[in-house]
Formats: sequence, C-alpha cells, structure tokens
Amino acid sequence: MHSSPALPSLVTEATTVILGAHSLHSNGAVFSRAGTALVAMMAKQHSVPVLVCCETYKFSEGVMLDGFGKNELAPSHLFETSPQAPNLEILNPLYDLTPPSSITAVVTEVGLIPPSSISSIPMALGRITL
Repeated sequence: MHSSPALPSLVTEATTVILGAHSLHSNGAVFSRAGTALVAMMAKQHSVPVLVCCETYKFSEGVMLDGFGKNELAPSHLFETSPQAPNLEILNPLYDLTPPSSITAVVTEVGLIPPSSISSIPMALGRITL
C-alpha cells in the first residue's frame, strides 16, 4: 500500500476503511504493508471506522512497540542520494505498525474482535494453556 497525496480528501468520503495484516500482536498492534498506519490514523482522525481483516493463524503472542525491530527493507537503489550527503543511507521499510487505538475491530474467521481483546484469542482457540 502506498500513500497517495489524495488520501486526505478520499478519507473524508469513506464510510469504512478495510485493511489487511501481515500479523497481529497481543497488544492489538497491526504489522502490515508500509502506509497502512497512515491510512488507519487518518481514518480515525475523521471518525471513519477501521476494520482489519486477519486470520487467527497470523496472531502473535508477542508485542511490537515499533515497526523497526523486525522489519524487512525494500531495495534502496530506487532512491537517488544527494552528492552533498554521500554517506546518507536510505531506509525503506516494507512494513509499518498500526497502533490498536487506530483500529475499530479485527475481522477474523471466528468473528469480529475489538483490538483490546486480541490477547485472549489464542487461549480461547486452545493454542496456549495456562
């Protein structure tokens, strides 16, 4: 997903934003293609509900606090560096992290789940035991 300059005007026309997810973490954060977080945060700012479609096998018991720690990088040769900054290294992450506060609900094969309840799903499905 790439952000568009038209996004601010398009989001005001939307009634619902539907996004996909690479993974969903126990704190409700969504790890997805770069640009997803911007779309979700802009939608929330305009009171547009944000639904994330994610199968439960993509749920992670871990917690991610930022999108940098375990990210893949896209090729940086697509960008030209300035001759004034020859040591500049381009960082082009493929994914970003959407905070749970920007998500209305997660759509799964077991139903609609609020981000605040994500941590209880693996136990409810019998994937972890106490």
